[in-house]
Amino acid sequence: MIKRNTVLILGAGASHPHGYPLGSGLKADIVQSIGEAQRPEAGGGLGRTPLNEFLWRRGFENREILQFRMDLKDSPIGSVDVFLERRKGEFLELGKHAIAWQIIQSRGNEILSGTEKGRWYDYLWTLLDNDFEQIGQNNVTFVTYNYDLSLERWFLQSLQATYGKTRKEAEDKLAEIRIIHVHGHVKSGNREPGEGEDDSVISESAEQIKIIHELDDGDKEYVAARKALVEAKHIHLLGFGYNKQNLKRLFADHPQYWSGSVFGTTKRMGDSERRIARSRILKYSQSSQPIQMILNIDESAEYGVYEHLRNVFRHE
Repeated sequence: MIKRNTVLILGAGASHPHGYPLGSGLKADIVQSIGEAQRPEAGGGLGRTPLNEFLWRRGFENREILQFRMDLKDSPIGSVDVFLERRKGEFLELGKHAIAWQIIQSRGNEILSGTEKGRWYDYLWTLLDNDFEQIGQNNVTFVTYNYDLSLERWFLQSLQATYGKTRKEAEDKLAEIRIIHVHGHVKSGNREPGEGEDDSVISESAEQIKIIHELDDGDKEYVAARKALVEAKHIHLLGFGYNKQNLKRLFADHPQYWSGSVFGTTKRMGDSERRIARSRILKYSQSSQPIQMILNIDESAEYGVYEHLRNVFRHE
């Protein structure tokens, strides 16, 4: 059981081992799902891909979709979210619909259980495990930047399988576990993974997605996240990209009240990238405690969230 007040901040690298794309992967997936424009003799328009057909049904026109794809593909920015931020509202609704559609499609690749290939949810259970009534008393808050609901689905699956509970009992217990999606999340839908989803569910998911410039300091998810950080003794940034705007929004408002120790994964980062990540946390958190970054010394090593949790929590 986690007794010390702990916050786990989850970036795309935390969902990636469970079947969801990293930021650059989501960009590539969307570009591929839209596809190339047809040759002039074939009409010169977009092909009838599942994503394009969905976008057409939601009222988006070929010209806008083509321009979005071309600019997204040619931009050196690796994140769709940051790309939409840089365009200052242009392509915003189209981009959010494309993100929602692609994330929901990724459910077909979702793997919740096991510890192979860096999957870490099951290891998390060894830290939380207790009687059913006490699971919600773990002193941990999850602050996630991810749009998927794989963590919630894993909790539901684990609670039902471990304790023999009904879906409703598991959902009631899940409500006691603090999970904050600071940028929104897609809806879970009613269909099985790989079967597609109703257009209305995808559009409702798109409406819940929040790009950085749409948020303000009073946003309730960020307020809740900051409160958790202020009270935390340990903060772990897991699979996180250390985007300076995200760090500034999380940490900068109340630095005088924050004194927890920060840990962070840096898988596949070079020495200079690790230094930048550390300096950004120091700048925005103004922590009175040492910044402890878990370094990925060997680029080929599978040293991600799973390895980080095993390394840090074994000393608890």
